[in-house]
This record gives sequence, C-alpha cells and structure tokens, in this order.
Amino acid sequence: MKPIEDKITRFLRGRLYATLLFLAGIAIIASGVAMTTATIPTAGLAGHLPSPTLDAAAAIAAMLATMLLMLLINRFFNILRTSSKLFIGLYALMAAATPGAMGEALNGPILALAAMVALVIMYTTYQRSLPTRRIFLVFTLMSAGACMQWSYAAFLPMFLMGCGQMRCLTFRSILAAGVGMLTPPWILWGFSLIGPGDMVMPDIAWPTATVFRQFTSAQLLATIATVAIAILATLYNTIRMFGLNAQTRAFNGIFATLTLWTALLTIIDFGHAATYMPLLTALTAMQATLFFRICIERRGYIGVIVLTLIFISVFFMI
Repeated sequence: MKPIEDKITRFLRGRLYATLLFLAGIAIIASGVAMTTATIPTAGLAGHLPSPTLDAAAAIAAMLATMLLMLLINRFFNILRTSSKLFIGLYALMAAATPGAMGEALNGPILALAAMVALVIMYTTYQRSLPTRRIFLVFTLMSAGACMQWSYAAFLPMFLMGCGQMRCLTFRSILAAGVGMLTPPWILWGFSLIGPGDMVMPDIAWPTATVFRQFTSAQLLATIATVAIAILATLYNTIRMFGLNAQTRAFNGIFATLTLWTALLTIIDFGHAATYMPLLTALTAMQATLFFRICIERRGYIGVIVLTLIFISVFFMI
C-alpha cells in the first residue's frame, strides 16, 4: 500500500475513529432522531416503555451491555483476530441509522443482548465433556424470551446446530436443550399465567409490496444494506477461515451461523425487521471488522469507508 493508504488504515483501526462513531451513534439515539420516525412493526410485544426518555435510556443501556459482550467475545475468544475497537463504533452508527429499531427497547435491543449472552455461553462449551448445564441455560434463556416474543424461538434451532459446531452435541446435550426449552413455559403454565390458547403460530410478515410500503426510504436503505453486508462479509470471512485450526473454525463457524441465520430471519420476516436489526447490526459490525482485518493489506479500508458513508447517508433521509 501507499503511505497515505497506510495512514488511512491506521486511523480506521485506531480508537479515535471508533470513539467518534460511538459518540455519534449514542448522541443520535439519545436525541430521539432514530426513534421518533415511523416505527417498523416488531415481532412480539409493543416494546415501548411509558415515556420516550425511558425508551431511549433502556435502549442505550441494552446497547452498551451488548457492546460489553462484544468486547468480551473478542477479548477471550479472539474472534476478530485484532485488538481494534472499530466494531463498537460501527455498531453504534449502524444501530442509530436504523430508524425505529432502537425505539422499542423491550424488543430488538433485548433480543440482541440475550443472543450475545447465549453466544458467550456456547463458546464456553467447546469440547467440554459435561456441557449440559450451560446448554440448558442457553435454551432456558431463549425459551423464556420466546414466552414474551416469539422471535426468540426462531433462534432455538440455530443454537442446537451450534452445539454441533462446538463439538458438544450428544444425547445428554439434546436432552438438556429440550428441558431448557420446556422449563419457562412449564413454570408459567404452572402459575396459570399462560394456557394452551396462548400457544399460537407466529404471524410472519413476508417481504411483499404491502410490507415494503410500511417502511420509509431510510428504513429500507438501512435494512437492505445491513442484510447485504452481513451476508457478503460473512461468506467471505468464512471462506478465508478454512485454513485455520479447528477451534478457530468452530468459534467463527457458530458466529457466522448466527449472523447468516439472523439475516435470513430478517429477509423472511421482513415486516418485523426492527426486531432483528439491533442483533444483526452488532453481528454485521463484527463481521465487517473481521473483513477489514483479513483484507488489511488489500485496501480493506475502502470497505469500511463505504460502509460508514452508506449509514451516514441514512441520516439525511430521516
């Protein structure tokens, strides 16, 4: 690379750039600009708190907790193979640039936090001889969420596949997963909080012309761009990881599976995209940072600049 390109690369990898993106994203969410526009329908509860201030505070708190988990994942499991904090800044920017998605704190932001917690637990099960308690905890967590919002249930098959990727898929682990899925609804049923009539099939909002008309131009741009970047970056990163050791492939494998699974759910249930977008933006930010790390000697900085410009342009459409 030329000297000027090397300077650009170092700036994008540095803490200053990540901090600027982070502060911009938090400021936009706190101001309400990313929340007060037309809200995309969500797949479950009406996730608003009693006041916009509480909504913004809860959304920011959930996002900060998710960021902490992202940092822990990279720190202890070395998923991104870099110490750069670029993914934190990208996540803040992308989350703020999705109008409506961060405005329902009880839906998307909490789903993102729960999925990240489950992912951390799954990483700790790698090649463990007795991982049943941890697997039980993962499936109990997601099943408890599914009792309030059915989108959590859509991730249960993905985490079961993740057990295979973590090399802990045994008869005992399958039993632990099954018991974990049944425990929360069984407890709620025992307290007469739910009944058979509450167990209904979800209302999936397929991507149709009618669904598209519910979105603003800014929402469509942010959602479609995030899905496209997530899929392309994940596929490229996965191919480049084939030559690494078994543990690295396993860790990046479940990470890639979660990213592609979330992108697929966003496409299939496009009308409820706001539910999945906070999680998808977090995963996409990490995949984009990994792409930048892999292509750092091949002008990978161009991808980061293009991604940043795409999501900055959304703010001019809100």
